[in-house]
Amino acid sequence: MKYLLIIMLSVLSSANALSEIAQEGKELYMEANCQKCHGIDAAYDAKKNLVKNEFDLNKWTSQCMSFFGHSWFPEEKDSVVRYLNEIKYNVKLQK
Repeated sequence: MKYLLIIMLSVLSSANALSEIAQEGKELYMEANCQKCHGIDAAYDAKKNLVKNEFDLNKWTSQCMSFFGHSWFPEEKDSVVRYLNEIKYNVKLQK
């Protein structure tokens, strides 16, 4: 019984873990202070209705980058998109 509990806890904790790419995106997201505006679920919920696919998520991320002057490399932006997708949007990504 004890081993079953340990296995179940391991499975549950790994199910909520971010991928390596998303973890990198989370770090960029936090460094850029994105949570200042997007830390409230209402901000995500409003955009969740507008984000229907990968194109939409990339578009919103690019708009925030441009507006706030973030100069991320394309692979860094992709990691932020992956992070946002894993924590909130869950759209199908090509990469």
